[in-house]
Amino acid sequence: MGMTKICARGMAWWVRGALALATGACGVDGPGSAGALAEDELPREEEARSQAARRIASLFDSVEVVAIGEPHRNVELHSLLQELVADDSLVARVGVIVVEFGNAHYQDVLDRFAAGAEVHEDSVAQVWRTTTQIHGVWDAPMYEEFFHAVRRSNAGRPPSERLRVLAGDPPLDWSAIQTGEALRSVTEHRATHFTQVVLNQIEADIGGVLAVIGGAHLDLARTGTVGAMIQDAAPGTLFTVQPIIADTALTLWEPRLDTLVAPALIPTRGSWFGSMDGAILAGGGRRMVRRDGVWVEEPAPLTGRGPIHDMTDALLYLGPARSLTYERPLASLANDTAYCDAYRARWSLVSVPPERSHPCWRGGS
Repeated sequence: MGMTKICARGMAWWVRGALALATGACGVDGPGSAGALAEDELPREEEARSQAARRIASLFDSVEVVAIGEPHRNVELHSLLQELVADDSLVARVGVIVVEFGNAHYQDVLDRFAAGAEVHEDSVAQVWRTTTQIHGVWDAPMYEEFFHAVRRSNAGRPPSERLRVLAGDPPLDWSAIQTGEALRSVTEHRATHFTQVVLNQIEADIGGVLAVIGGAHLDLARTGTVGAMIQDAAPGTLFTVQPIIADTALTLWEPRLDTLVAPALIPTRGSWFGSMDGAILAGGGRRMVRRDGVWVEEPAPLTGRGPIHDMTDALLYLGPARSLTYERPLASLANDTAYCDAYRARWSLVSVPPERSHPCWRGGS
């Protein structure tokens, strides 16, 4: 789909959202102050977050699906997501939210919880604790809080106006998984499952679809990603947003990004940012490679990926590198012996090293 159309249709739509012309949006490529908001006009962080939420909501006037890349455990992105699900303008446009951090096996539990029914906390926790992702990334409290935020937003709304959250990870019954091969038979379908969930909602035509999934899954320039598959199957329906989190990108682009108040959307089509090589955005100057059976980190080339505007429709500036924060699972999770026993048992099915910083490892032997 064309970012150019949105820029041409409403330049002010972007600029007043702390998108100064100095960023090069819509073809203007100057680092100076022309078109930038005066310092006393810059919105405060809370106002900027509210403005960003409304602008994301307004994207649904042009497309059926807005997909946001989720830097796992990033506090700033989740603050925006909570703003989004509470925003009336988004609720009016969106029928469902599809999230990576949910096991579709427990969709009925998730539906009842989001609708306000009484659901035991242990039952609803199965939604994010039992996905294919055994490293426990979703154990950070922000993921549970996201589902609570949707529940709060739905409270008092008639059923026809409530947000529905769809678990985008494949249905997985861990009681039936006894081997690594059995687990791989499920995990290898993660991208196609998530894609099909989104496509089913497009076909159902019950409102816009907000998709939240790790940014690598949305790379439009790579064959087989969720973003590429949706784009191929339903051209013109998708708009992707990728947060800028790589230290290299944030450092190299700091003179331009400093004119913005986070969070801020930056169009890539026809912009200076969009013309940059995507390796800077994707790798942050580092990459993981497997050597002699061991994963090691090494410097990544900063060229060779092609322009960013081929990878995503917009970037999302969440703040300078020094301000970005990430949330870890609570240490008290180690006291949940039933979950920790299951957590450690799942690691026995795979050959990769466990995440020893997780409370279930620190609290166990």
